Amino acid sequence: MPRKRKTQPSPEELTAKGRMATSGTVAAAAAMEPFQANLMGPDAGFDPIHTSLVDRVKQVQSGDLSHVESMLMSQAMALQTMFSSLARRAANQEYVQHQQGYLALAIKAQSASRATLTALIELKQPRRPTFIAQANVAGGHQQINNAPTNPLNRPGFRGGPLG
Repeated sequence: MPRKRKTQPSPEELTAKGRMATSGTVAAAAAMEPFQANLMGPDAGFDPIHTSLVDRVKQVQSGDLSHVESMLMSQAMALQTMFSSLARRAANQEYVQHQQGYLALAIKAQSASRATLTALIELKQPRRPTFIAQANVAGGHQQINNAPTNPLNRPGFRGGPLG
């Protein structure tokens, strides 16, 4: 049986594939697809995930951060639950090595929860920029260079290599 020859993709097809390969939503959907199967089942494949991601990106781009806030709060609570569960498991361990392992994981979950809550707070209440005038405080000798100086602009400079 003769082999079929592969046809070369058109320049338009190559451009479309290049755009898809560099698309953030395509990459995210491809990464999410295998991990969501135990949550939503195998039939929630790439296309519905990608469509939902595109919708979420458009929401954020239009200034609606309600989904981001919801996601961050949910993640923080899930991480807090992991912390509590791991800390309880650590307390019930007979061997110190097992206890240390559970406690290390619990502390990591707690830290991730704190970082997630910090991100949520920053999103809801952004810090105002603070402009502070330079304070020159030194216990001894201090040299302050506020701006780079151009030796050509110094007083008395007449120009030329020999001045």
